[in-house]
Amino acid sequence: MAYLMELAAKKKITIEDYQKDKTTFYRITLKDMHLVSRNPLLATLFNDVGNGQTVTTEEIKNSRGKKVSQKVNRCYIDWRKNSYNEVVNQGLLVEKSIHKRNTNQTIICSLLFLSFGGALIFFFKFSELRIVMLVVETILLLFGITALVHSNNMISFYSQKGAEITNQIRGFKHMLEDIGNFEMRDVGDLVLWKDIMPYAVTFDLAKEVLKKLKIEFTADEWQRSDFYIHEPIYNFNSKGFYESFSSSLESSCSIGDASGGFGAGSGGGAF
Repeated sequence: MAYLMELAAKKKITIEDYQKDKTTFYRITLKDMHLVSRNPLLATLFNDVGNGQTVTTEEIKNSRGKKVSQKVNRCYIDWRKNSYNEVVNQGLLVEKSIHKRNTNQTIICSLLFLSFGGALIFFFKFSELRIVMLVVETILLLFGITALVHSNNMISFYSQKGAEITNQIRGFKHMLEDIGNFEMRDVGDLVLWKDIMPYAVTFDLAKEVLKKLKIEFTADEWQRSDFYIHEPIYNFNSKGFYESFSSSLESSCSIGDASGGFGAGSGGGAF
C-alpha cells in the first residue's frame, strides 16, 4: 500500500476513485511505463488484470478464482522475497543470527509443547498429584517464556549498519507519533510532507498526520498542493483506497497462499 502511494506521490501512477452500485472503487493509471518492466507484480496487475494502462480495485476483486489471481499471488510472494533479499544484500541483516534465533525459538516452543502434553497425560493418570503437576507446568511455562524473551534480546539479527538504520527509522516513527507536539511547518512545507506520507501509511499513522496537516496549513495552501489531488488515497475509512485495494487483493488471492496477507507495508513489527 505504501509503495503504491509513494509511486502516486512521485507522479509515476495516478489513483482516482469512482462509484459503482454505491461502492467506492479506485482506478490506478500507469504514468511511467518503465515500472512494469522492472516490477513483475505491477506488470501482472496492469497487463494481466488490467488493460495495460489502468487497473481498478474492482477488476482485482473480480479476478478471484481465475488463473490470473494465482499469478498475482506468486508475484506478490516473489516481490516480498526480493525485497527481503535486497535488505540482506545491503548488509543490514545477519542471516546466521536469524537462523540461530529461529532455531532457539523452535527448540524452546517444542520443549514447552512436549512438556505440556506430558503434563496432560500425567494429570489424568495420577489424579493425586495434579496440584504438583500444575505447579511444575507453571514453572516450566514461565521458564520457557523467559528463555524466549532472553533469546530475542540476546540475539539480534541486525548488523551494526542495520541497527543504526533501524534506530533512525524508529526515531522517525516516534516523531510521527508525536505529531501534535511540534509545528509541522518547522519540519517542512507540504511538498516535503507529501514525500513523508507513504511512511506514515507504513506506520499506520496517515490518518493522524493528515488531520494535523489540514489544521496547520491554510485551505489555500492545501488546495494548491498535491494533497488536494491525492487526498482520497490517504483515506483509511471503508471508502478509502487503503481498504479498497487491500480487500480486493486479499479477495483475489484468497485461494492461494498469501504468506501473511497484504497490508500497508512492513509495519512496526519489522523494526
